Amino acid sequence: MREERGFTLIELLIVVAIIAILAAIAVPNFLEAQVRAKISRVKTDMRTLAVAMEAYRQDWTDYPPDRGNYGNREYPSWVALTTPVAYTTSILFNPFPATDLRDYGPDIKGQTVYIYGADSRATGNHGWPAIMYGGLGLFWWILSAGPDLDADLEDYPAWGDGQPWYELDVGIDTGTGVYRGTPRAAVLYDATNGTISSGDIIRSNRKAYN
Repeated sequence: MREERGFTLIELLIVVAIIAILAAIAVPNFLEAQVRAKISRVKTDMRTLAVAMEAYRQDWTDYPPDRGNYGNREYPSWVALTTPVAYTTSILFNPFPATDLRDYGPDIKGQTVYIYGADSRATGNHGWPAIMYGGLGLFWWILSAGPDLDADLEDYPAWGDGQPWYELDVGIDTGTGVYRGTPRAAVLYDATNGTISSGDIIRSNRKAYN
């Protein structure tokens, strides 16, 4: 009768080492694929919201009210697209929330909506919209912080004169991270700088910037 032989310790260690090597190769690729899928989702969401907002404007002669910046104040702006008329079937949540903004916390069920700005402000808590929208025909914008979870547009200097939008509109921000000769984080996300790199994903009534 032949005696059954089990694995030796050396053989087991070799198997474990092979599994560890395969995991080291597979896990980063899996995580990168997840990030890329989220980026695609953000861009799809923004296209959906853009269509919904134009339909809303056709019915109400204005865009959904901008009720202020970040956190729970953003949420009602998106609710306006779901009721009483369902321009979107549900609230679309942002997979890349801006963790660097103090007031930008979860809105509902621990999830966070997209940052939104518009010229149809329901509250007058800021002076910059009337200035920045004037020369560009810019009526609304949506922002996701991107994979680095940092809202780079919100860090931009000279918001009061609309400078970020003028520069983005003419394509000055190329991902080089330079503002008026001063090095800084890039405002627009560009995957060629790395899947997880600086920059926001932004869309306005004028165009998608990424």
